[in-house]
Amino acid sequence: MLFLSKPLFINTIFIPMPNCITIIFCLVFGIPAIAHPGWGLSMDQNGNLYIPDIARNGKGTLWKLTPDRQLIPLMKDFHCHNVNVLPNGDMYAAHGENNHTLIRWSNDALDTIVHETNFDHFFGGNCVVSPNGNIYFSINHHIWQKFPDGRIEKANDQYLEWNQAIYVDENECIYVPDIGIEEGVLYRLSPGGNAEKIATQLVSRLERPRDKHNDVLLGMTKDKYGNIYIAESAGQRIIQINTSGQKNTYYQSESGWYPVGICIQNETDFLTEYHQSSIYKTRVIRIEADGNPGVYFEFP
Repeated sequence: MLFLSKPLFINTIFIPMPNCITIIFCLVFGIPAIAHPGWGLSMDQNGNLYIPDIARNGKGTLWKLTPDRQLIPLMKDFHCHNVNVLPNGDMYAAHGENNHTLIRWSNDALDTIVHETNFDHFFGGNCVVSPNGNIYFSINHHIWQKFPDGRIEKANDQYLEWNQAIYVDENECIYVPDIGIEEGVLYRLSPGGNAEKIATQLVSRLERPRDKHNDVLLGMTKDKYGNIYIAESAGQRIIQINTSGQKNTYYQSESGWYPVGICIQNETDFLTEYHQSSIYKTRVIRIEADGNPGVYFEFP
């Protein structure tokens, strides 16, 4: 049973205009809510998957999917896009609407780590906690680090035209896509301040005009060989980018579906997919070591 060891400030800030933060976010970045789904996916050492979902139970739900396929809501009315399980087993997720609150589960205790009402100081709609426990978020065209004492500093000077997701590896390198330039770029931002384009032209060209609201780059991960994987909605695929910068389609969704999140555990890949007709149609795909994909779980 989870319990609160510190107050959890969810739905305690009331703003007259409904979904105020989401509306502001859409105005700043040009992104409707349906095009910014839950893109994070993480697994603990016990085989439990943690899945953010903005479609169900009010503002959304953070789900735990057990190895025996039991779907358990950990947080309801919780609008989160990403979830991170650290090597020490701690799990982090952030609520990112009306108030911006980062929470942590550690040894079955639930703590409030960050609570802000000003999203310039912390934006829960696009944040990540690194394997080393450092907190980063994206707002106002840059990536910022949030320190335990409340300070924020630019994590890197790289300007981002249009960013919706972040991934940080064990070396504290930050991977951020920018769909606003060169038909989709993936940057690697190093702790030393360098910004390296590791791939360009990641957003597929379709027969219709490009839709920047829905043709997006979302969840990411890295395997033990250094390959980076990123979900691309227009092409309905997972792109693999190797250490030389070469890219290929690693996984192609079935017609009507598109992937949003990916994690790798013990050389088995897990993906979350949405159906193009509705974000209420959600499923988890498992890709075994032999490369064969199959439906692992479909949301009721």
